[in-house]
Amino acid sequence: MLSIMDIGLLWTEEVDGEVVAHLREHNFVFGEADAGRGCAIISLARLGLPPAEGKPAAVLFRRRALTEAVHEIGHLLGLGHCPKEDCVMHFSNSLADTDRKSPEFCERCRDQLPVT
Repeated sequence: MLSIMDIGLLWTEEVDGEVVAHLREHNFVFGEADAGRGCAIISLARLGLPPAEGKPAAVLFRRRALTEAVHEIGHLLGLGHCPKEDCVMHFSNSLADTDRKSPEFCERCRDQLPVT
């Protein structure tokens, strides 16, 4: 069985009641994938759903979670980061980056997928 340590996560901490994952070179992560081992993880802690924000916040939270999950699946399928800011494979260093992205692959990334 793989643990979070197996995909390079060095530590977790509780921040405002949420467990936040950390990597060596980042102060936090939205997700991480290890294509060689076929595993990925996403962290919901930094995707921003305050408990009583209501439906608009819940919709935004689900879109962010979907976007980050598809991003990590893209890594599992062999894709790297994309320079196009609206592509799901663009690197996110903030929630603003995640919100700019579509939960879909751009044409260039879609063409690189090993499946049809």
